[in-house]
Amino acid sequence: MSNPRTPAKAPEDQRHLMLDIEALGLKPGAALTELAAQYFNPYTGTVGPAILILIKVQSPFVIDPETLAWHEDKGTYPRTEEDEALAIPPATAAFAFDQFLKQHGKPDIFWAWGSTYDFPLLEALYQATLQPSPWNYWQAQCARTAFKTLLPLTDPTPKPHNAASDVTIQIKDLTTAFQILRN
Repeated sequence: MSNPRTPAKAPEDQRHLMLDIEALGLKPGAALTELAAQYFNPYTGTVGPAILILIKVQSPFVIDPETLAWHEDKGTYPRTEEDEALAIPPATAAFAFDQFLKQHGKPDIFWAWGSTYDFPLLEALYQATLQPSPWNYWQAQCARTAFKTLLPLTDPTPKPHNAASDVTIQIKDLTTAFQILRN
């Protein structure tokens, strides 16, 4: 059911966006280190514009020692000096993501690989920086749930835990699941 405040579109005409974050914690308020997103069509697998934002670790966002140790063990944090020099403050990151969405057209559907991590942590970023979230509650969708529902005996592709690569993999896996719907 579409939201009554938005015009009805055929599913294949909706604008979809996959997003992924990396953070130094598992709960809202954790320090985000990366935000990646890419437009795509889950019915065809066609991909569109993408963005990767490296985010500075700053107060009031917190670092969970266990999550930090996990990233250190995986080699995903700390970043290289070159990447650290490209990182921007959290408020600037939220603004940059909003500008990317305005430039390419606001998505009808926002996807993330799970409903309890990316969306709540990003919501906390927007709240802490006094900016409105770019999605409405009815636009946030869980790609993991769709994948596991349509392909219950299939394992998703392993992810390297860097946001840009994870977005690409998540789009591929979700598109594979959507192919089940088309056949």
